[in-house]
Amino acid sequence: MKTLREFFTGVGFVLRGFKFWAQHPGLAALGAIPPLVVGAVILALMILLIINVGTFVAWATPFADSWNALWRDLMRFTAGALLAVGAGVLFVLTFSAVSLAVGTPVYDRISKAVDDELGAPEQRRQFGFWASVGKSLTDALILVLVALLVALLVFAVGLIPGVGSFFGFVLGVILGGRAIAVDMTGTPMDARGLTLGERRASLRTKRPRTMGFGIACYLLFMIPLVAVFAMPAATAGATLLTRSLFDERLDPAA
Repeated sequence: MKTLREFFTGVGFVLRGFKFWAQHPGLAALGAIPPLVVGAVILALMILLIINVGTFVAWATPFADSWNALWRDLMRFTAGALLAVGAGVLFVLTFSAVSLAVGTPVYDRISKAVDDELGAPEQRRQFGFWASVGKSLTDALILVLVALLVALLVFAVGLIPGVGSFFGFVLGVILGGRAIAVDMTGTPMDARGLTLGERRASLRTKRPRTMGFGIACYLLFMIPLVAVFAMPAATAGATLLTRSLFDERLDPAA
């Protein structure tokens, strides 16, 4: 029960992040612009992939041309479904990474606004514009590489007969959620002077809470229009998650 409660505590931070819209509508709306642009590009690529998935799978499996039609079509349908699942993982994580990189200045402001409202940490660091952008691009590159590895692993698991597609999807949600939690907490943890290794170690201290937050973000980012509004909310939620890991105040002072 404690694990489940911790998991939903993490989910709750995402939901509390949506309250940021009511409290700071202008800043939150500004934070929706990067994911709107990035999401439109990624959605177009996903649609292009879906339209051409049959052609791509047929090109990649010429050895099946001489098979019985039933087995050939079944194999290619399965391969196409696995390709779509793997691409979905890649696109969701890429959406998160690129949106954060593109919108670095505004997401820094969102995180700072949450900290200022609840009580800024003593170690809060201020990064210059170019230093902040450079670090975000580096983090984005790392997450994209992780996304490629996760997508390949999901595709491999999906090859298991019968249950592969289901377990591939679940694995993608779990690994993708963990990667997003690491990425989304970059800004608030950088502000507290933590390195990437220290960030990962801090998140491991409250693994169910971290996974609840990350999985909630991942599932929201899978829905194109919702993802646009979820990104600034998730940024605020990531700051709340970070504060909870360091026993900082989570509610405004009375």
